[in-house]
Amino acid sequence: MLTEKLIRAAQPKEKKYLVCDTDHLYLVIYPSGLKTWVFRQQSGGKPIKKTLGTWPEMSLYDARTARNAIMQTIPARGQRVPTFAALAEEWLNDVYTAKVTPKSVLRQRSRLARYINPVLGNLYPRDITADKVLDLLRGVERQGFLDLSHDLLQLIAVVLRYGRSRGFPSANVSDDLRGALRSPRNQHHAALTRREDVAGFLRAIASLPESSTKRCLLFTMYTLARSGEARKAVWSEIDFARSLWELPAERMKMRRPHVVPLSRQVLELLTQAKLYDGDGEYIFPTPRSKERPLSDMAMLAALRRLGYTSEEMSIHGLRSTASTLLNEAGWRADVIERALAHVDENEVRAAYNRAEHVEERRVMLQWYADLLDALRDGLPEPEKPHA
Repeated sequence: MLTEKLIRAAQPKEKKYLVCDTDHLYLVIYPSGLKTWVFRQQSGGKPIKKTLGTWPEMSLYDARTARNAIMQTIPARGQRVPTFAALAEEWLNDVYTAKVTPKSVLRQRSRLARYINPVLGNLYPRDITADKVLDLLRGVERQGFLDLSHDLLQLIAVVLRYGRSRGFPSANVSDDLRGALRSPRNQHHAALTRREDVAGFLRAIASLPESSTKRCLLFTMYTLARSGEARKAVWSEIDFARSLWELPAERMKMRRPHVVPLSRQVLELLTQAKLYDGDGEYIFPTPRSKERPLSDMAMLAALRRLGYTSEEMSIHGLRSTASTLLNEAGWRADVIERALAHVDENEVRAAYNRAEHVEERRVMLQWYADLLDALRDGLPEPEKPHA
């Protein structure tokens, strides 16, 4: 073990030589008298060598501190270093699956299998460099998938960051490639936001024959729900006594429970749905079987049959329509965000807020349902209740 006194006493020789301190820290003494700190270790069959600094500018204490920081990023002896593909699968199973819906997990697994793993899957995290990732993403850009290239970079960076937390060192490709990719096009979900256009849209829906699809479209508009949440709604989630729709965490995009106050119009719609489909599990079953919910294309196909193109209106755009009209009317942003089930970044606050603003949301959603009816029927807009 070295001391400052021993370091000062060490004399140069004809050839450079090493003096060992502890735990892979060495002092290299050159014929010129220069004394340099280096870290040397074998990890996973591959030598690691890093120059830390020069003595006396870097003291013995500082050299040991730098050595300890490096040691924290190297897998413990006997710990098997996983390939990127294995690390990504571990992240999906142990971290990501608990936070999102199965559909989101399937999407990321598909991206890994189709784009990332064929290029990076067999590499160890430490061997994945920014230039290798950039070559992969440039290929995606050449196919015209600019948004996807950014999504893939984020996915690669998240997996590598997870690996670093597990003790497998790697480059920070997200920082290294900042600004290197082409900017994605601005793609917003098509939505109607002018009142006269919304009125025409509502009258078009009213012209549809009675069906599970028509009822689901209206339910989605009145509740501000996402398409999947509405299509897969089940009768057991509806509390008629309290006029609430209670969605469990596993059905929500961000895997957190959500409560939706039901307007008078929604309760009437559900009462009507009971007459048609009340003997099955799903509120909006497919016409072919009451054992399955509407497909994700059913409502979209209805919009296209009504003559609305993909540039004019989308199912997700129904939420944008609601957000625009509610914000224009002066409803509080916090209440609108909660109604849209947007998650608070602060997890503690998000848990506390599960039912926050329920009564204010109840008043807001009833006003919004009345507004939609008024626009459809060409009647005066309802007066916004005072806070």
